[in-house]
Amino acid sequence: MKEDFTIIERIRIPSDHSSLKDVEKLVDAVCAKLNVDEDNYGNVLIAVTEAVNNAIEHGNGSISDLLLRLLLVIPRTLFVLVLQTRASVLTT
Repeated sequence: MKEDFTIIERIRIPSDHSSLKDVEKLVDAVCAKLNVDEDNYGNVLIAVTEAVNNAIEHGNGSISDLLLRLLLVIPRTLFVLVLQTRASVLTT
């Protein structure tokens, strides 16, 4: 990852759908830290949880022993989520 990115938050979660509650907490914390308004919060929550859900199912095959790494980073004014599964790195 380039040095001009600022990492806001990072977590590792099992590839299990019950981990989505931790992802929601992460989105809550990051959106509060960045003063994301209510309208955009809903969009961010849907996009991030859908990306994580897809990474759990398609990236790690829902194998809960495999960890999913989430990095929320800002390159200047953008909001970026980086997901890493056993197979690849997905960026939304």
